[in-house]
Amino acid sequence: MDKSNVHGLINTMFEEVALVLGGVISLHPMKNEAIWSLVRGFDRIRQRHLRTVDQAESNPPFARDDGTGITPHPAVEQLLLAIREDSTVDS
Repeated sequence: MDKSNVHGLINTMFEEVALVLGGVISLHPMKNEAIWSLVRGFDRIRQRHLRTVDQAESNPPFARDDGTGITPHPAVEQLLLAIREDSTVDS
């Protein structure tokens, strides 16, 4: 698979994430600052993975410890665990 195909997959995935996020926000209103923080965070992740593809590096980390001591919501933690389990199966 070439880089443009991988870029397309990454962008398609994040487009779907944005649609899900929009649906959740429309059903469960959030503070505007929280919405912008989420969107900026997702876009930074998308851009980082696009750069990773461009630099031909493999296996970027899924999460980074930022030292804040903040723990993710259990639903987010469950998603992270599922992603990490899938990545070990593919290896």
